[in-house]
Amino acid sequence: NGGNTRSAFWPDSDERLFIGWNDFRVELEGQRFETIGRTSGGFELALDDWGRVYETHNLEHVSQLVFPGRYLKNLVLDGRDTLYNISDHEEHGTSRIFALGEQETRVNHPEQSGYFSGACGITHYGGGAFPAAFQGNLFVPDCVLNLVHRDTLSWEGPAGTAKRGREGVEFLASTDRSFRPVNLTVGPDGALYVLDMHRDVIEHPEWIPDEMEVHMDLDAGKDEGRIFRVVPKSGRMHETTPYTRDNLEGVVEALAHVNQWNRLTAQRLLVEWQDESSIPLVRKQLTNAQALGRLHALYTLHGLNALQAEEVINAMEDVHAGVREHAVQLAEHFLDTKAVRKAVYACVDDNNPRVRLFTALAIGSINRAGYAKEVQKPLATLLEKDVHERWGNLALCSVLGGDAEVATATAKQLIPELLKQGSALETNYGRAFVEVAYAQSTATQDPKLFLKQLEGLAASETSASIRESALTGLLEGMNTYDRPEDTSSYFRNAVSKSLAPFESADALPLTLAAWRLGRHLEAPASSEQEGLLATANTKSLDSSLSLENRLAQLTLLQFAPLTKRVDTLFALLDIKEPRELQQAAARQISSAGGKPEGARLLTQWNALGPASRSTAVDFLLRRSANHDQLLTALETGKIAIGQMRFDLERRRHLLWSDNKNVAERAAKLFNDAGVVTRAEALEKMRPALSMDGDLTRGRQLYQENCAQCHRLGEDGFDVGPSLTDIGRKSKETLLHDILDPNAAVNSEYINYTLEIATEDVLAEETIFSGIIVGETADEVRIRLAGGAEHSFKRSQLKSMQSSGLSMMPEELESGMDVQQFADLMAYLQQAR
Repeated sequence: NGGNTRSAFWPDSDERLFIGWNDFRVELEGQRFETIGRTSGGFELALDDWGRVYETHNLEHVSQLVFPGRYLKNLVLDGRDTLYNISDHEEHGTSRIFALGEQETRVNHPEQSGYFSGACGITHYGGGAFPAAFQGNLFVPDCVLNLVHRDTLSWEGPAGTAKRGREGVEFLASTDRSFRPVNLTVGPDGALYVLDMHRDVIEHPEWIPDEMEVHMDLDAGKDEGRIFRVVPKSGRMHETTPYTRDNLEGVVEALAHVNQWNRLTAQRLLVEWQDESSIPLVRKQLTNAQALGRLHALYTLHGLNALQAEEVINAMEDVHAGVREHAVQLAEHFLDTKAVRKAVYACVDDNNPRVRLFTALAIGSINRAGYAKEVQKPLATLLEKDVHERWGNLALCSVLGGDAEVATATAKQLIPELLKQGSALETNYGRAFVEVAYAQSTATQDPKLFLKQLEGLAASETSASIRESALTGLLEGMNTYDRPEDTSSYFRNAVSKSLAPFESADALPLTLAAWRLGRHLEAPASSEQEGLLATANTKSLDSSLSLENRLAQLTLLQFAPLTKRVDTLFALLDIKEPRELQQAAARQISSAGGKPEGARLLTQWNALGPASRSTAVDFLLRRSANHDQLLTALETGKIAIGQMRFDLERRRHLLWSDNKNVAERAAKLFNDAGVVTRAEALEKMRPALSMDGDLTRGRQLYQENCAQCHRLGEDGFDVGPSLTDIGRKSKETLLHDILDPNAAVNSEYINYTLEIATEDVLAEETIFSGIIVGETADEVRIRLAGGAEHSFKRSQLKSMQSSGLSMMPEELESGMDVQQFADLMAYLQQAR
């Protein structure tokens, strides 16, 4: 939850440590408290055998802290950090998991049914007792879906990849809806211990609508709870090591134990005891046949203040990459030793990407230690090898962080060398490194050096995209370190003159970067800027230009007052325009518009395409000035309520409004429990929830009523959402989805009607009704009921209209009695 901390060790000190969005660690004996990097915000951290950190949080079930965040402390990185979602089985921001039995009805975000939403207690298995396939796995409970998920880890770069342990099957799952696994631990016996909180209601009370909460016992299970011990069929490990000071040799030998708990316990106790007689015993472990034994010996010696520079140098040449990875980190304690620095520089040629990553981080520390010239050659090698890879790039950025001396060296030495590399930096991450380098150089706040950098950029033969990154970096740096100290009109005019070479109709993104920088420095606009803006409105609408050019022209328009571009923006919302232009125009309206633009959006609402409608919905909902006209549109049916995707948080924008009139009007449309437009139909069929259904009759009903638009297994057509996974939802959720399809409509499945003008001599018009399944700059593809698809040139479209309703018809139940409806739901429910 963030906040500032102070140390009880120094009660009179005013020093505060800002936690922010970071995890942290405490060393009591060393009296240290430090952040370790970006937190996921979830419960529990996992450390694997090699000390790599994994995190979890609700929907995002497995992230890795690729390297400690302290290395990036002094960098301008525009939101970049080292926490990374490593799951390879994400679907729309979360992962599908496979619960047992019929699931509970979700009171909030029903679309999350069957997906991670309560991930917590992430744990690494280093027990040594499970079969080899389970060693090194990550286990993640989901307390909402009553299960424990298993991931395996693989490594192809500096960050791992988490893959499902088994497809479609979880490690542990229960049909008991009160089974709430919230934490795990691996014991010294190699068993996996599962902590079951055991509560009937797991949802936070503030997210349970009041009208539903009154029927729930929030305390049910409060006096219960269980611990499960999971062991392999072969049994637990039973060997024991007396962890006592009179068994010093045994404790030292446990540094290479197959079980992680034993290794960590041995290391901890040896460091706590600070027994000098253990040092020669630990030193012998540096040649242990087990790589993990060598690793723990290194850190134990470090904790005993007995680690020697020569031992670190030898470890940097270890046969195991994991040992080398940590040896480079330990080398940071010996950077005043030339032989250690030389060994670090040699690691730039290591074949393991994580070793090179930590080598870059160590070089960053050397740079700050005052050896700027010495690091240039190894840094150049790493740039060539790793600047194009996400994490290697970020590690290399750490070299740029530091004081004004480092910033000056960056500006005077590193940046000129960078510009010589030219095309070698022509990748996303290569340009990102250029951006950070220029951002860091602004820490000098030296106006002469700044102008010299602009001159050097203008004179260089690097591409427009690299120069764009450089200008963007300068602006980002100034947002952190402030502008150069010279604010005179002479300086501002000099900036305008220096930026003029970057303004060109042939390189609009570069032009935009120059304009942004000039505006920040209050430099006068050039005549070139005025001329380019004058033509941007016209060129944004010119269909003969390339899409890339039109998008760039539209981006330039951000520098014009809204009144001078608003007509262009609304014209670009036309369905005949490419999807990308529609989206970009909608975003500009959303970011700069107000009540008049909200009203104008509503007048052409039905003609908005899928690309712009989602942004328009957010604009109308999140700007309170639009609430009155938005509610009027909902009340009159101008906007179908289902288009708003009114999950609980979005409903509360209106229901909890400070404007009493807005809150009262919203309450007449929906309540905290949800949106219902067909209450009578729902009540009529509700008895089907408690009835048994016949699968054979249910399949027949499905084929008669649903198969034209939905696929379930091998039956049906892919028009609307596939139902193959529909069994993850509760019966009550299915009841609402089937009978009240327009209470919440996924924007992908809103029905559109295209009016097409054919090119025959009769100029005959044709109407097509279905969902939009594909758009390019030139074409729109529509899918009809039954699965048939048609593609049309945008130039063929006379109009494109949508009522905002789902393609799924209401009153599907009109031809069924309650028993037949129970049969249909039983057939759908078996699709688990």
